[in-house]
Amino acid sequence: MFENAVKNKINLTRDNKKSDFHIAFGISKTFTYPVGVLITSILENNKDMKINFHIFVDDKIEDKELNRFKELVEFYDTDIIIYEIDNSEFLNLDDREFTIAAYYRFAIPYQLKDITDKYLYIDADMILIKNGGGKELC
Repeated sequence: MFENAVKNKINLTRDNKKSDFHIAFGISKTFTYPVGVLITSILENNKDMKINFHIFVDDKIEDKELNRFKELVEFYDTDIIIYEIDNSEFLNLDDREFTIAAYYRFAIPYQLKDITDKYLYIDADMILIKNGGGKELC
């Protein structure tokens, strides 16, 4: 069921360098700016790491927001992949307590299984203030 949830993939990458870490988010298209702030805070506090970001979103992202993600890719030499979700895959799930975007977490492993064997899922309404040191992601 969830393996077919992605209807389109936008690959914003600079190179094919091996990543140290993969981070995934599930958002609605109205939350692209906050997830951009979170990505920036992660990159600013982990400059010694190569991080790939995977954004699962409920619709096509507006060009203005897409251009902001492209700027992040260029400025931080990172990779961002945007997965546009087909919400019809989730229509039979209970959405009384959760938004449909909360169920995107079920689609993520199917999309990342050939890219990495582990990733971190983060809710997009956060910000990283300071890295505690070392090479691990805070």
